[in-house]
Amino acid sequence: MATPEHIHPEYFVVRGLAPTAPESLNKLLRRVLDAMPTTLYGETDTELTVAERQVLIDAGVDLNAEPREDPLAATAALFAAIIETSVTTDEAAKRLDMRQNRVRQMIARGTLYSVLLDNRRYIPLFQFEKNGGLMPNITKVNAALPGDLHPVDVYDWYTKPDPDLFVGDDIGASMSPLAWLGSGGDVKSVLVLVRRL
Repeated sequence: MATPEHIHPEYFVVRGLAPTAPESLNKLLRRVLDAMPTTLYGETDTELTVAERQVLIDAGVDLNAEPREDPLAATAALFAAIIETSVTTDEAAKRLDMRQNRVRQMIARGTLYSVLLDNRRYIPLFQFEKNGGLMPNITKVNAALPGDLHPVDVYDWYTKPDPDLFVGDDIGASMSPLAWLGSGGDVKSVLVLVRRL
C-alpha cells in the first residue's frame, strides 16, 4: 500500500470517496484480501506448451516482461477504499434523517446499496450527495442492479463515463451514471444501462 506521502486526500475526494489514512486502508486491505478467493498465478513457462509459446513470441509478445499492474491488487485496493469510506447503518440513518430500521429495510429491498463483509454492513458514500441525502433516483437504480456484481464493479459502473449518457448533441461529453443522476438526468436512461449489466 502506498505511504502517506504518495496518497493525497484529493485522490479519494475526486473519486467520490472520503479521505482516509493509509494505515486504516492497510488494515482493511488485509480484510478484503482475506474475503477474496485465492488465485494462484503460475509461471508462463509451465502454463503454456512450446507451440503456444512460439505463437506468442512470433506475435511479438515478450514472455519475460514483468506485468505492469496486478489487476487483483488494484481491485483489492479499491475495494478496501470503498469499505473504508463507507458509513454504518447508524451513520446512514443520521445522514438521511431516518430511523435505522428504515435504512435496514432499504438495504433489504436493494434500494440502498451496501456491502456485507465479515458480518458487518457497509454503505458506500458514493450514493450520497454532499448535503447528506441520497443522489436523485439512485434508489431506483440500486434496486435494478444485479445482485451478483462485485462492489468494485458497482463503483466503477456508477463513476465511469458511459458513451450513452450525454447532454444535448455533444456525444463527446459523456457522463457517468452517478453524474447523470446528480445533474437531474432522466433515470430511465440509466435503467436501460443497468439492464445491460
